[in-house]
Amino acid sequence: KELCNLLTYTSIIIFIVISTPIIKLTSVQVGLVSTFCTIGMIIGFELSDNNYIVKILSSSIFQWLGYYSYEIYLWHYSLI
Repeated sequence: KELCNLLTYTSIIIFIVISTPIIKLTSVQVGLVSTFCTIGMIIGFELSDNNYIVKILSSSIFQWLGYYSYEIYLWHYSLI
């Protein structure tokens, strides 16, 4: 349980750090690190039972956004 939380929070922190100009990485390196951080977050979220981030992402507003996000994207893209 503690390992899941550590994996989740470490992945989030690394993801935030590479999104800033603190560390200079090439676009390929950013892509690889982002991919591994996303995998770490997904694994951590799935294995953790009592995680407040999972509860937030499971709320009805995020479920609605996830359900309609592709349609919203398509309408937004056609307006550009």
